[in-house]
Amino acid sequence: MLQHLDRSRRRVWRVSDGSPAGMPATQRNQALRYLADAGLLERVERGVYLVLPRSGRILVSPLELVGSWFEGEPHAVVGHAAAEYHRLTLDTSEVVEVQLGRKKASAEFQGVRYVFSCVPMKRLLADNMRVEAGQAHTTVASPGKLLVQLLEKSPARRSARPTRDARLAVEVLEGGIRQNIWAKVDWPKLVRRHGNSSVARRLGFLLQRSGIAAAEGLLDLRGGAGYVAFSPAYPPAGPTDPRWRLILNDPMVQ
Repeated sequence: MLQHLDRSRRRVWRVSDGSPAGMPATQRNQALRYLADAGLLERVERGVYLVLPRSGRILVSPLELVGSWFEGEPHAVVGHAAAEYHRLTLDTSEVVEVQLGRKKASAEFQGVRYVFSCVPMKRLLADNMRVEAGQAHTTVASPGKLLVQLLEKSPARRSARPTRDARLAVEVLEGGIRQNIWAKVDWPKLVRRHGNSSVARRLGFLLQRSGIAAAEGLLDLRGGAGYVAFSPAYPPAGPTDPRWRLILNDPMVQ
């Protein structure tokens, strides 16, 4: 089994990748347990293992792990981890969000919690960047897609996805201004693909507040009458912005 893993040259090995020819499943599982006890494998989740060097346990970066874990499967890193990759935040999160084309339970590995959301394939594949991460390649949401998704409302109570913090969205926007990466972004297209009318309102307000003329292009995407809260982290009460029909319930934008 060890020779089979060495020949595969994989950072992450999955049972679904196939066992050595002629090896029964029972023998394979025994071999995997032995290699894990010997410090040559580290279990990521059931049927998924990190292949360790002979020198012992290593810490693998979340992006490299995701790239190896979902090699050959469409995926996209979003949320805080994507902001870190683009250097749009100085904070480090212990939660990594990954979009997939299927449902998957969350998992924890080396002190990092990985949470997964199932999205339509068309949205999953759009507006990403393929990046190198250690010995693997992974897919990360573009800065524009990231910002749009950060302005979505909070998830359902049973969702594993963390509540969106509008402060991270503001930090990403301001970091992008410093890096001059928003000049050619087609915001209406991104909102149509990855957002909704509430996102258009929040994003338009922030762009206008930052002096970015592209905010005007989002006015037609505001949707019907009524007001929505700017942040899911506070009660929906506070001053309002009539142009974007927002309740400015976050002290940061009041």
